[in-house]
Amino acid sequence: MKKRFTEAQIIGFLRDIEAGVAVKDLCRQYGFSEASYYVWRTRHYFESCVRLVKLIL
Repeated sequence: MKKRFTEAQIIGFLRDIEAGVAVKDLCRQYGFSEASYYVWRTRHYFESCVRLVKLIL
């Protein structure tokens, strides 16, 4: 399966949304679904939690 967006782009989208851009607006602008956004958010949130636990231990 070909990925349409790189990890750097996905992280950029997530940061834009954290900064206050509406999810629907960003999805429409870059051409991805809201479902993709929620999958990416969940995956990156989980990865950041794992990194945090590794730092603590």
